Amino acid sequence: MKKETRSFVFLCLLMFSAWSVRAGVEDSTVKKPRAVGIFPVPALGYSPETRWYAGAVALFDLRFLQKDSLSRVSSAKAEINYTQNRQLIAEIQWNAFSREGRWYHEGLLGYRKFPELFWGIGAHTPDSLEERYSAKRIELDIRSLKALTPNSFLGLRFRMQDMFGMEVKQGGLLDSAGLSGADGAFSLGVGPAFLYDTRQNALNPQQGMFVSLSTLHFSKGWGSSYSFSRLEADTRTYLKWKKTIWAFQAYAMLQSGTPPFRMMALMGSDREMRGYYQGRYRDQNQLALQAEWRVPVKWGLGFVLFGGAGEVFSWNEPYRTDVFKYTTGGGLRVRVDKKGQVNMRFDYAVGHQTSGFYVAFAEAF
Repeated sequence: MKKETRSFVFLCLLMFSAWSVRAGVEDSTVKKPRAVGIFPVPALGYSPETRWYAGAVALFDLRFLQKDSLSRVSSAKAEINYTQNRQLIAEIQWNAFSREGRWYHEGLLGYRKFPELFWGIGAHTPDSLEERYSAKRIELDIRSLKALTPNSFLGLRFRMQDMFGMEVKQGGLLDSAGLSGADGAFSLGVGPAFLYDTRQNALNPQQGMFVSLSTLHFSKGWGSSYSFSRLEADTRTYLKWKKTIWAFQAYAMLQSGTPPFRMMALMGSDREMRGYYQGRYRDQNQLALQAEWRVPVKWGLGFVLFGGAGEVFSWNEPYRTDVFKYTTGGGLRVRVDKKGQVNMRFDYAVGHQTSGFYVAFAEAF
């Protein structure tokens, strides 16, 4: 895709993302003043992908003052970090309900200069294949949804990833395997999205249910380097038992066509299948389950125990239970924003021949 066309498409989506946030705020303040809580703090974290990172983060608690019981907590986060692996991460996320919940706007806009590790494609790749590559990446993910009922929403999702500036090992896997996106790729997808959400606080859910469904089509016709389609489903349930919380999540990503290797299903992150380097196993599709038991203690402290299982697979090699990956671990929670009920989490997870330590804001799911 030509640089000028790519820049124009990105600019259009950026303008749309700005409109989506503005629409949520304007609609929320038609008759009432608004309260915006800002919680700026130094950022410090750790994950297997970055090792230690440091920077600055601002959490925005967008509590709109209104009397009706439909008011929910809307939030945003702006963060910039530099990592021990010499990676630059700049990211803005938002999660905004409009007045009386008539609209829901969710988005992520980020830039990453990000050396990463790659082991090939599939669920059986050995550790010996590990190689490092470097690339720059711009990502945009937006959902703008209209309420069908007080808790269900229907609308559109836009997903964009521009991966460029590739530096790969000469004669290595990415250089010689002929993988899609090995020399960079632009992906632009659009499709319908559905959301059912009865949570009150997305940063620290304590009860309710969350169901997110979307289908995206990425076409060369509107600028994508490759054509492929994606179905994504994310279901979460939160149950209170005495003073503790049980959280459950089921996640699925199913794709057809030719997704670039960085748009494939990537197992592992600080939010799902903890303990695995993100992308340690990657393929067309992924299924994953996880559960977490959250126990508050005192003085803003608490602990969690969690476990999960999942796998990546392709349509040529169907899903197999004998290569199912697992993860289990625990962590500490420290309340850093009492009003917004935001925790900082310290998690340690163990998986199949792997482990990982994580320090991050907000709950994993």
